[in-house]
Amino acid sequence: MSLEPQNPEEAYYRKLEARVANFLWVGTIVSAVLIAGGLALSFFEGPHAKNLSPVSPHDIWFGLRAMHPVAYETLGIIVLLALPVVRVAIGSVGFFRRREVQLGAIALAVLGVMVVSFALGAAHHG
Repeated sequence: MSLEPQNPEEAYYRKLEARVANFLWVGTIVSAVLIAGGLALSFFEGPHAKNLSPVSPHDIWFGLRAMHPVAYETLGIIVLLALPVVRVAIGSVGFFRRREVQLGAIALAVLGVMVVSFALGAAHHG
């Protein structure tokens, strides 16, 4: 009994799943490094550090350039939150390529809910 795929389509999807798994793994590591780096920077700034709350990409970019810990932590959290969104998007493409329209539509609906929830959260806090 071999674990090798039986047909080219199955081989393609196994390779795609492996790439997605690697992407998620690398994204998690990048997020952890950013958050840990921000925490490490906060120890060096001490208790009298400026209280910066980056809320826009512009704020995050300039916070990163100025070595503000919260900017690194915020970017790490954004990367972490983006990982499942990317996974669902890739999954929906995979379903449609397999002509599994119902599952593709469900994945798109889930993606829509995720995007709307992020937009509503941003509007509420922005």
